[in-house]
Amino acid sequence: MLRTISNEYYGDNFRWFIGTVINSSPPYGYEGRVRVRIHGIHNPSTGETKEDDLPWAQVMIPLTEGGVSGHGRIPQVLPGALVYGFFLDGETSQIPIVLGSVARMEHPTDVQARGSNSKELSVYKSKTADGKEFKENLLSEDFKNDVSLKPNVSERRSQTVKFFIDNGYSVSQAAGIAAGLQEVSGFVTHTEEDTEFYTGIGKWLRSGPRYRGLVQFSSGISRYASIERFSVQLFYVLQELRTTHTIANSKILRSTLIKSPAGSAQLFVKYYLKRPDLSVANVEKIAENAYDEVIR
Repeated sequence: MLRTISNEYYGDNFRWFIGTVINSSPPYGYEGRVRVRIHGIHNPSTGETKEDDLPWAQVMIPLTEGGVSGHGRIPQVLPGALVYGFFLDGETSQIPIVLGSVARMEHPTDVQARGSNSKELSVYKSKTADGKEFKENLLSEDFKNDVSLKPNVSERRSQTVKFFIDNGYSVSQAAGIAAGLQEVSGFVTHTEEDTEFYTGIGKWLRSGPRYRGLVQFSSGISRYASIERFSVQLFYVLQELRTTHTIANSKILRSTLIKSPAGSAQLFVKYYLKRPDLSVANVEKIAENAYDEVIR
């Protein structure tokens, strides 16, 4: 009996892991934990390994904190963070504990996002846009009818939710983003005449810097990346959230609800779309439906 306990808990079969934080807003009773998709164990596809099947990992805190409920601070790690740790139960690998995070840069800084005319100097292009995986995503079945003038709204809402979940957002956060885009544009990427002042799924002002950013973003990807493509515009929304609209992104990533002033739907409308004329109630209703479609 003692030997069995030793094998499971005392380091005889010590096992490290590296993983990506998917959710840092634990339910009651799991305070201080984060939900982690562990590399090499959990399939990166949300279709194969759903978020609800991922473990809530305990997180190491420094000895300068109280370490007792109600005393000291809780972990501040955000979804998308790359973390490392080990399994308390060794080879069984069911009880992960996170020791820390690893700094990394996956997306462009503001300077890189505004771009360089030199393709060789563009970090974003060389690391992401020229990559095989990026092109496959643009051409995949997930983005069929990519340039339709009259898109299937329900299909595009589902694609948008899945896209943001795959990129580290929780279901409620992804639903809020998708609902905001649906309400502002109906996921229409362009019109036949193409004479409107605002265009795209984010309704970007044609004479403004955000639209110019979209043009530059698409031209730097490949010959497949027309600005009229839904997939390209969806990637651009993500790029804006992680570069030029980091305040909106950080607020959304900290949200745990859909409705309320601190809910993902209202935050996306207020800080990303910046459209006070939109009906927040409508956006929240759409977001709740999108959320239910995922978890049902």
